[in-house]
Amino acid sequence: MKGTIFRITAAAAVMSLTLLLGSAVAFAAEIDSADEIDAPGDYTLASDIEGSAVLSDGTYTIDLNGNTWTGSLTIQGAAVTITDSSSDHSGLMTAADNDVIMAEGGSLTATGIKIEGNASGCDGIFVTGGKVVINDCTITAISSAVQNKGGEVTINGGTYSSGNNALKVNNDSIITVNGAELSGDLLIGEGNTTNNTIEKAFIAGDGYRLVISERSEDETKIVKASFEKEEEEKPEPGDTEPEPEPVDPGKQPNTGELGYAILLAFSAVSAFAVLKKKSVTH
Repeated sequence: MKGTIFRITAAAAVMSLTLLLGSAVAFAAEIDSADEIDAPGDYTLASDIEGSAVLSDGTYTIDLNGNTWTGSLTIQGAAVTITDSSSDHSGLMTAADNDVIMAEGGSLTATGIKIEGNASGCDGIFVTGGKVVINDCTITAISSAVQNKGGEVTINGGTYSSGNNALKVNNDSIITVNGAELSGDLLIGEGNTTNNTIEKAFIAGDGYRLVISERSEDETKIVKASFEKEEEEKPEPGDTEPEPEPVDPGKQPNTGELGYAILLAFSAVSAFAVLKKKSVTH
């Protein structure tokens, strides 16, 4: 009986260790296919991969590692971070028949990656829900580099270009931009009935301003623009008030000399008055 219990306990221990090791591998895996992104964890592309992935829950970190992922990524509730650790930042996500990244919920943080949307009518990143932060990415697409249609989007630096829309908002969404180079229109969709001006739909972050460098021939579209850091205003030469000369708090007026001067002045006035009186008498 004791031997049976020991064998069962040992088997359970081996099974637990196997599951633990399996989990450890899943949480830090080098992958050669998008199908391998099948559980929350840290993934590094070991080579170029193809295929699509849908991430519904959990936390994922995906390092492109200088490789190309051809296919779509859909985020429906997971917390996803995408980076590129290669020295030349050559990591790329691209799709030929869909939006490259579709954020429907959860969160996405993309840092230092390239995205190319090559499908007609599709976007680089299409957001309908959740929170998206884009840091220093280079995104091009046929339709819109980034479109927000119901989520929370913040752009921190990077380059965003399209033959149509560099950035697009709809459903009264906004995009907050802290520095970016834009090539393409800033488009406000018909669903933006409240946030229906450039200033309301595309918010320049604190310390930034929208600089428009080129408009369409009919002046109705912004073709090229950037969100640039505002420079602190410097006073023009001559505008500054002269600084008052410092006063020595230890220096006190000489009251003795002042009193003597007053006495001399009074004596002179009195003498003049006496002489004048004598001259009048004579």
